[in-house]
Amino acid sequence: MNRSPRRALNPLPQPALHKRCPAQHWKLLISLWLCCLALPVQAKRPTAPPANASSILNSSEPRPHHHSRQEEQACHKRLRRHGVKFVRVRRKKARGVQYPIRLQGPVGGISIYNGNPDSPTNILDCRLALALLAWAPVLRELDIVGIRHMSMYRKGGRVATTGQPSGHAYGMAIDVGYFKMRSGAQLEILKDWGNRARGSNPCRTRMLDDAEARVLRHVTCQAAKKQIFQVILTPHYNRAHRNHLHLELKPGTEPYIH
Repeated sequence: MNRSPRRALNPLPQPALHKRCPAQHWKLLISLWLCCLALPVQAKRPTAPPANASSILNSSEPRPHHHSRQEEQACHKRLRRHGVKFVRVRRKKARGVQYPIRLQGPVGGISIYNGNPDSPTNILDCRLALALLAWAPVLRELDIVGIRHMSMYRKGGRVATTGQPSGHAYGMAIDVGYFKMRSGAQLEILKDWGNRARGSNPCRTRMLDDAEARVLRHVTCQAAKKQIFQVILTPHYNRAHRNHLHLELKPGTEPYIH
């Protein structure tokens, strides 16, 4: 499994001390040591994607209906910098999606696919691709190499319970049903999630969960912890989500998981 190396800070130099040291020398050494601690340490520029798509675009509250050419270009540039292959989609072919693209390769080493590569459900907003890029290291740590989704973009999609426009209508949500492991095994939300008591905390430790359920909970709850998505709905939410995870970007909303 891939792990990003951590940058180790060089230890502060330790002066050679004699057995007998005058008090004024001790005071001088302590003063120098405190000064060293106060000096700012310049961190290397991070190469890994930030925790959420909004911060990548330097936009605190991008709205689905608000189009910014500058923001779109910044998003495309970020994907290319991380080696993500994609093609732009004309906006009139993806009504409601501000920065529509189609992926043409893995995202951060993770394949994103469903049954029909030419389906409109494979269109997504560029910002969602950035969120998946930020999630990729969590998946790779557990030897996940691909996720199979049920849909990303759904024209005019609405939330069944409220009738309000869904994140899918904007290409800002993905419904994940399966995770493919490096070994070739496949984890399925419907069969492998384990306990799914309605209204229960998805991230609570459950002693009876098997290894597959623990993997699914870990990658889901890490996405919540890192605030990669603002909305995460699991099988604990309702029957409609018994077979998939709904992961949605909804900037300006306090992140939550159910």
